Amino acid sequence: MAGKADVQTHLNERRSTLGSLFADWANAESSADGRIDVLESYLKECDFGEVQRVGSGRSVHTGPVGHDPKRPSVLVVGRHDIDDLGPPTDRASDAALVGPGIAGRLGPTVAFAEGALAARSLVGDGPVNLEFLSLGEGDTYNDVASIVSPDAQDRAEHDTPIRPTQQFDAVYLTNAVSWSPHHPTLTVGSRGSVVVELALDAGHPIDDFATSGAFRNPLTKMTQLLGSLRGADGRIVLPDFYERAHPPDTRLRAAMYDNGHDPDEWASHLMVARPEGGLSALERASMWPGVSVLSVAHDSAGRRSAPSRVVATIACYLVPDQRPVEIERSIRDWFQAVCPDELRPTVTVVDAHRPWRCDLESRPAIAQRLAALRLFGHEPIAVPAGGGPGAGEIAFALDAPVSFAGISPPTRSLGTRRESLSWTHLEAGAELAAETCLQLRRT
Repeated sequence: MAGKADVQTHLNERRSTLGSLFADWANAESSADGRIDVLESYLKECDFGEVQRVGSGRSVHTGPVGHDPKRPSVLVVGRHDIDDLGPPTDRASDAALVGPGIAGRLGPTVAFAEGALAARSLVGDGPVNLEFLSLGEGDTYNDVASIVSPDAQDRAEHDTPIRPTQQFDAVYLTNAVSWSPHHPTLTVGSRGSVVVELALDAGHPIDDFATSGAFRNPLTKMTQLLGSLRGADGRIVLPDFYERAHPPDTRLRAAMYDNGHDPDEWASHLMVARPEGGLSALERASMWPGVSVLSVAHDSAGRRSAPSRVVATIACYLVPDQRPVEIERSIRDWFQAVCPDELRPTVTVVDAHRPWRCDLESRPAIAQRLAALRLFGHEPIAVPAGGGPGAGEIAFALDAPVSFAGISPPTRSLGTRRESLSWTHLEAGAELAAETCLQLRRT
């Protein structure tokens, strides 16, 4: 079995190499091609097997030329796209590694890779048949199946399609945020999503000054409707929105406080505001469905005229057991009911993903639980839902058990172009990854 000292020794020996890797990454932040060059060089140096660019040409895959049927086959899916990261913040005081996507994107992938290298050195060979797929700009979770599935129908559309693979025994997604190195997280599900555009059309611009506001202003009405999405009690008013959203039971809520963990302290560290209603930010983020307004656009002709058409984009964030098609129907029913007769309403679905939940008795989940138990003396805390929408589509498309790796570290600058990653967090992630690989061989 791997131990903390074993993995720390491995990382100490590679500290200079990893320091150069993260420095090169930070210097390449302005170039998507530069970032994939850095990652591709790193994966080649790790010698996991053949390395090639796939998908849009900015994603990279590596895997063994052959595989041992006696070993479990594992796919690790990471991300190295950083286009959606926010503005810079100050560097965290405990961070040794700083750069765009360091904590949320590149760091978790590197932690798993270093853990796999350490596990290989400990047992003298590869404990699992390991394949890496890191998604770059232009590729999403939705593209994973068409890149790695042997039955993909659109394989010819990819710049460099990879060879068909065997059935995976476990799939790990690395960009999941753990609560701390001492409270490893097992994220057992992923939210679904429904993103729609709501449009109100008056047919022509309205001169508000000439009509003294007597005609319905689509922009005014849209803002009123968006403001009414939540009732006075804070609940979402869409009909039957909560029908399949079950509140967490006492055991699951209590698990958030296991081993001295405080969800509010975690949220404060990340500078996350506590929402109204008494729930912790972590509970609200992982256990309850939500609705958010993303944008409002209009075609106003000038300062005196009300727009003829207004379009608002809203996103519904779903928890396991909710169904996108039902939520879409709920939005349509609500919007039609509240729209005044003189305005024409339309609803256009922009994006929809099914929520997903991992079986705690599946192979990847069992390996994670055993790894955390061995390294930290207690099992990881199960979070009902996390990560980005679309992760569940991988499980459905590949017909393989999927779990978040749960080794990404919390950091004050998470989600910015100056994300920071301490060596302590990187070591914790590598330790968990190494032990997880070894436990997969045993389960």
